[in-house]
Amino acid sequence: MFTPRRSASHTEWGMAKGLANWLNSGKDRGQEKVAQAVRLLRGMDGLWTEENAVPDDSPGGQQRQELWRRLRVILDGLENQRSLLRWRVVPLKTPRRRHLLDLAWDRDPGHAFLLLRDVTNAGLSGNLRECKLNKCSKWFLATKGRQQFCSPHCQEVFWEDYRHTQRGRDEMAAYMRKFRNRKKAEARRKSKKGVKP
Repeated sequence: MFTPRRSASHTEWGMAKGLANWLNSGKDRGQEKVAQAVRLLRGMDGLWTEENAVPDDSPGGQQRQELWRRLRVILDGLENQRSLLRWRVVPLKTPRRRHLLDLAWDRDPGHAFLLLRDVTNAGLSGNLRECKLNKCSKWFLATKGRQQFCSPHCQEVFWEDYRHTQRGRDEMAAYMRKFRNRKKAEARRKSKKGVKP
C-alpha cells in the first residue's frame, strides 16, 4: 500500500532515505537480509484488505502466512546473532548542539532493522522500493504512488529495452493501429461536417 495511515514527518522521510542509502552502499549478507525483509513486508502490505485483515484459509491469507513465516525466519536469525548496536558521537556544526549521539551502523543489520521498524510505523514501507531496471536494482524512496524507477535515466533505459522485445513491438503496433484508426475516424467526421482536415 502506498498511502500512509498518517502523514509522515520530515524526520521519518529522512530515516527512510537513510535506510535506502544504506541498502545501496554495498552488498553483504546483512544488507541482503534487510532488503529481503523490506520485500516481504511490501508483499504482505499488497495482500492486506479490510475483509482480509487476519490471515485465513483463502489464497491471499495463505500467501500472507507464508510471507510472515519467511520474515520470521529472518528476524529469528537476527536475534540469534545477538548483534550489539555500536554507538558513535557525531559533531554538529550548529551553535547550540555540539555533538549528537547516534548509532554506528556501517554494516550492522541490527540498526537497519531499527530504522525499518520506524519506517513501517510511519507507514512508509510502501514508499521504500527497488528500481525496476534489473541492471540497476537501487533502493529509493518513492514520492509518487506509481514511481517504479530510481531516476529518469533508468526509466528511459527500461522502456528503450522493452520496446525491442517482441511483446514491446506488439504493444506498440497495436497502439499505432488504434491511433491511426482514431485519426481516420476524426478525419471522416470532419469531412461530413464540411470542415477540411
